[in-house]
Amino acid sequence: MLLLCTSVFLIAVSDETAEMRNILELQYNQKVSALQNENVKLQTEMKNLKKELKERNASIEEHKGQPTEVKTKKISKAEKQEIAKKAYREALKDVDAERWDDAIVSMEAYARNFPESDFADHALYWIAQIYLQKNEIELARAELQRLLQLYPKGNRAKRARARLQGLPEPLIRGTSPEQKMSADSTTTGEKLK
Repeated sequence: MLLLCTSVFLIAVSDETAEMRNILELQYNQKVSALQNENVKLQTEMKNLKKELKERNASIEEHKGQPTEVKTKKISKAEKQEIAKKAYREALKDVDAERWDDAIVSMEAYARNFPESDFADHALYWIAQIYLQKNEIELARAELQRLLQLYPKGNRAKRARARLQGLPEPLIRGTSPEQKMSADSTTTGEKLK
């Protein structure tokens, strides 16, 4: 009986093994078939890409040495003014936030990028004002002079002149304020004689 049970067991195991083998072979064949199909698709795509590359290279060679056209959109005067206004408002944000160094950079960039705008002289005036705020008198003086040189009839020219007149006289290099006062009084005394 033991022999019979063992035989039945071996037959059952053999049948299961054959069934598993069939399932595995089927799965294997399906995967191989799918990979072959994928390979065919990739080879076709590669051929198409090579063909496109050859065509592009031929086109490049054909146009080599020829000038290329650059198309630019013309901006109307009104659009330029609007862009300039927005840039000025952005630069003013640094002034309003009292970020003095950033404000100087922003206003300088504005003056450089929009020299013909209505606010270019304003930007230079703001730079001078910021230098005064930072107690950098000579830099402020230079900015006010630059404003008057570039925009003598600008909106801020009158204020720049008044501000310049209100600034203390520049010190002579190597002269302290006390020495300058002494020199001024000597000169004044000589004039009175």
